[in-house]
Amino acid sequence: MRRSGHRPTGVIVTGPFRSGTSLVSGILADLGVFFGSSAETRPPPDRYNPLGYFQRREIVSANSRYIASAGGTLANPGTPAALLSNGDWKILASTSLSWQEGTLLWGMKDPRFSATLPSWVSVGRFADSDLKIVRVKRDVGAAASSAMKHKEVREYCDNDPLQAIAMTKAYDDNAALMAAKLDVPVCVVSFESLIADPRPEVERLAHYLDIGSTARVGHASRLVGKRRALLAHYLRKAAAPALLADTIARTVRARVLPLG
Repeated sequence: MRRSGHRPTGVIVTGPFRSGTSLVSGILADLGVFFGSSAETRPPPDRYNPLGYFQRREIVSANSRYIASAGGTLANPGTPAALLSNGDWKILASTSLSWQEGTLLWGMKDPRFSATLPSWVSVGRFADSDLKIVRVKRDVGAAASSAMKHKEVREYCDNDPLQAIAMTKAYDDNAALMAAKLDVPVCVVSFESLIADPRPEVERLAHYLDIGSTARVGHASRLVGKRRALLAHYLRKAAAPALLADTIARTVRARVLPLG
């Protein structure tokens, strides 16, 4: 890990919705990247992302409003260049980043960064940190199929499988454009490679961030695996009455209220 006295390092995780950005963020968090306290990151872990989403509400809101200010939508945000030219920079400039203070290795994850990150950089929001990008790639068809299974994400593309594919491709293309244009180090992580053989991919991420702890790498590698993550997720809920009660309440609302 970086020693005190060094400039902070900021890690931005980009990639399409349902491409594995949450899984990679969970691995980074386990390696020591600070995304904020669990109370500050939303939504909470669920069956789609048992490790959590690692998204900050104010960042998601700022990115969504910024895309809208340039005439884009979540399904088709526009290119990074178009957002840079047409977006309302005041939205990004006024978003609080105070939670980063005193942190030497912080991270932010939001698929919308695939289009908006150059604008954040141009506004100067990350000028006090050495920025690094982790770009997550997944087969477009597989990511789009996963998007259609996710209640919230599929609404971005009007529950249309063809629009889901177009949305996924747009975000993947934007992530590639952004990574090529910005003068910032980029580490590309293949979701398929990560699932097939976690250890080498986690070791590569740790090396990229100057994290030399073999124990951390081993522990983070063991986070990969849907069944294992789901089991750990439900065990945590069973051991926490508040979490269990919240799950029951949300399930009742989802299944009963629409029938009324």
